[in-house]
Amino acid sequence: MLTMTSSKRNTKSDKNSVRRYFLVDRNSPFALREAYKSTRTNLLSILSVHEDLPKQICFTSPESADGKTLNCSNIAQSFAEMGAKVLVIDADMRKPKLHRVFKVPVSPGLSDYLGNFCDIDKAIVAYKGVDGLYVMPSGKLPPNPTELILSSKFNHLLKLLEEKFDYVFIDAPPACIVTDAAIIAKKTLGAVIVCRSGVTRNDMAKKAKTEIEQGGGKVLCALLNGVDFAKSSNSVKGHKYRYYQDSYGDSPDDIELMNEEID
Repeated sequence: MLTMTSSKRNTKSDKNSVRRYFLVDRNSPFALREAYKSTRTNLLSILSVHEDLPKQICFTSPESADGKTLNCSNIAQSFAEMGAKVLVIDADMRKPKLHRVFKVPVSPGLSDYLGNFCDIDKAIVAYKGVDGLYVMPSGKLPPNPTELILSSKFNHLLKLLEEKFDYVFIDAPPACIVTDAAIIAKKTLGAVIVCRSGVTRNDMAKKAKTEIEQGGGKVLCALLNGVDFAKSSNSVKGHKYRYYQDSYGDSPDDIELMNEEID
């Protein structure tokens, strides 16, 4: 189980809430930055078992708003900061959000490439904020996203990317809602299932795992999102994070940002 801190749900209704998407940087709260570094270390340990296989990983969640897009994006950035060449793909072609995180156009992207509307170079954008980090947005909303994922061209795309990038992180739809994540997990090294602390029910987490495995894919790990380290008073890790947070004096703006509802 990989554990990290991110955000909490808004208390407002979904209709009135405003979601904010951000990448962690040097100005982000200490606990948040350290949590992503810890997650990267743990994920590298898992990947070391699969040394000879392409490092292409599917990120999914049981349901929507569990934090898969934000965590997929920040983990991709964290890997690029090691000096690796990294691509993050928005394969959630029904409700794409990756372009909001990286502030790039939604099209051209994955669906445009798979639909033969552009070549691969047009579908990939270099992210200017971090060297070695590239983004393939979802592209225009297609009428047949599952069929595109099942296509031989998607298989060909993964083969091409194997030669171009050290790591490929794929943001897939929720596993308990559509079959796309299970299909992608089977075509890649496996899936990371992102669950939200205090929100994701055990039965839904188990169902997501079952959907991936019944589809022929492998679950690499689960990532617990939205952990409040400040409340972990009985753990050494919780004490450590509180100590550093107090020392560095997170501002009210930082705390407010962490508490925004982020998918």
